[in-house]
Amino acid sequence: MSASVPDTVRQMKTECTFCGRHFEVPVEYNGGTADCTSCGKTFVIAPRASHLLDGLNPEQIDAVTAPEGYVRVIAGAGTGKTRVLTRRLAYLIEELHIPADEILSVTFTNKAAREMDYRIRHLLGDSVRSRVSTFHGFCNTVLREDIHHLFYPNSFTIMDEEDQKLLLREIYAEMGLSSRDFSYKEVKSAISLFKKDTGYVADVVSPDASALRQGLSGEPMPRIIGAYLWKQRKNYFLDYDDLINFTLYLFATDTGVCGKWQDRLRYIQVDEFQDVNASQYELVTLLSGKHGNLFVVGDPDQTIYEWRGASVRFFLDFPAEKTVLLHRNYRSTPEILNTSNNLISHNKWHIENPLDALKERGVTPVFFSADWEHSESDWISRRLQEQHAKRPYSDCAILCRSLFLTRKIEEALVRKSIPYHIYNGTDFYKRQEIKDALCYLRLADGDDDLAFLRVVNTPRRGMGKKRISMLKEVAERDGVSLFRALSSLIGDRMFCQCSDFVALVERSRQQAAAGEAVSELLNAMLKDSGYEAAVMFEGDQDRKNNLEELKHAVYNLEKEAGEPVSLHDYLAQIALYSEREEERGRDSVKIMTIHAAKGLEFPCVFVAGLNEGTLPNSHAIRPEEVEQERRVAYVAFTRAEEELYLSCDNPERFNFSGDKMELSRFVNEIFPTINTEERK
Repeated sequence: MSASVPDTVRQMKTECTFCGRHFEVPVEYNGGTADCTSCGKTFVIAPRASHLLDGLNPEQIDAVTAPEGYVRVIAGAGTGKTRVLTRRLAYLIEELHIPADEILSVTFTNKAAREMDYRIRHLLGDSVRSRVSTFHGFCNTVLREDIHHLFYPNSFTIMDEEDQKLLLREIYAEMGLSSRDFSYKEVKSAISLFKKDTGYVADVVSPDASALRQGLSGEPMPRIIGAYLWKQRKNYFLDYDDLINFTLYLFATDTGVCGKWQDRLRYIQVDEFQDVNASQYELVTLLSGKHGNLFVVGDPDQTIYEWRGASVRFFLDFPAEKTVLLHRNYRSTPEILNTSNNLISHNKWHIENPLDALKERGVTPVFFSADWEHSESDWISRRLQEQHAKRPYSDCAILCRSLFLTRKIEEALVRKSIPYHIYNGTDFYKRQEIKDALCYLRLADGDDDLAFLRVVNTPRRGMGKKRISMLKEVAERDGVSLFRALSSLIGDRMFCQCSDFVALVERSRQQAAAGEAVSELLNAMLKDSGYEAAVMFEGDQDRKNNLEELKHAVYNLEKEAGEPVSLHDYLAQIALYSEREEERGRDSVKIMTIHAAKGLEFPCVFVAGLNEGTLPNSHAIRPEEVEQERRVAYVAFTRAEEELYLSCDNPERFNFSGDKMELSRFVNEIFPTINTEERK
């Protein structure tokens, strides 16, 4: 598409130097001449510099004062993207006298929207009420005003994830299904995929919406989707996918409504444009279709959400009439930026915009290659202790491609008494599937009512609240554990469905008493209980990886112990890790995935697991997939302000999938800019 020619011209107020009359002239006249509309004399318009440009570098000023039209700002990491967006919004309002409600600024999170709104009010005063919103928030505003055109009430309800789960439970009950047939995650993914085509909206808003149930029939999954859409329509529910899809459908089918919003919004600016998906891209280009003023800011080198529908091509192919490159980095040292620039330059789908450091020279990034199972985590913990001599732990972050990789690091930090906090995640030994697996082992070790209650119905064995209550009464009456009570009732038809579970626990206890290896017990219990199959059926790769990492940890503990490890001793040792305080005070190391770290920065950053199959991920086969993984690594590197430490697991060992843990190709691409460190 191409941008339309703007039908308005930006105006600025000026004063005739002869008669003192105030009037408006095109902003392009600034510093030029104009004819007074009152006295008719030609006078020179004194150039004026806005205070809103104070403290900006030349490229930032170029972006803030960019002309109307389609403007693309390539804002590299740490180059002041938020400042540019905020100052441009303030500049439009104060200097060009554009009413605040005629400018739409779109962000991706409510936090970012609140931050921008706060900065605008700080610059222009609390009386200014600008339109700063997320995509979903803006669509909610549109639909609250105009959804009646689709025969929906303006009082529609927005469903959150818990609401969706409750709706699916209702559907499962009606269809005689359970989560063993289809996990909620699997169904929600299928519904989202179905809703990528906005054509479904026509069926949902149709007066004869009951056709939904006939239109999606046959196999169970289409029937579930049809029932979900029907119940949404009946109750006037919208989920987050619907907010954008209904808005797009409304604009496509009602030119009057679309034109109204196009008239209202003369200027559109979009933050983090590299993260937009096809629907979001369509929405902002549609809204800017009349006035042709679309200002997008972001960094294509940080496009790391392609699994959500984002594509680097939206940024690369954007029909910009003007492109501004922000390359002056305020965050990192020259050494860190050299490493980052070196890495990302290997991408083909890339706009050349190497970052220039404004900081003085610092420490060259360090790379460490492990030569045994735990040397990477031990090296990280030693380095953190060195860092703590000059900075608080809270200035340090450990970044991983996936959270299942943190297990060995967490154990090393516990051994060294280094406080840490899992950011946007859960400690390895507190994750649901790990606690479930350990509870199976606890039952093999002896009677444990808490472990029993956790796993007796995981996976489901028909042990609902009523049966559990009856079991507790029997256990209390006979003075025995819940497991012993269940064993005594296994011939009762109310509890016979648990006969395999009881047999599994009894068999595991006998094997443990006979000295069976803990790793063998764990494998057998996860397999024979059906737990591992249930996790695989859900299709949650992270949970599957966590279970495999636990197996690997148990196996290596046995191998390194040099003597047999009893089940009781193993569980006692694990308790030291799982009972760690959630966060020992404020001063703690942050551990997070690279995706969770996007937008954050830390004085000292450790990037662990630079192995083939990890970073880049084993699923990255095609060149464009490898390029996305390279962007993920680039995001990790550019989080560091002063010091960057990179490490890999032992390249000579094999992971739990049987693949060799070779050195990541990304390390070879940055070798000239890093120092390598040998194990001490």
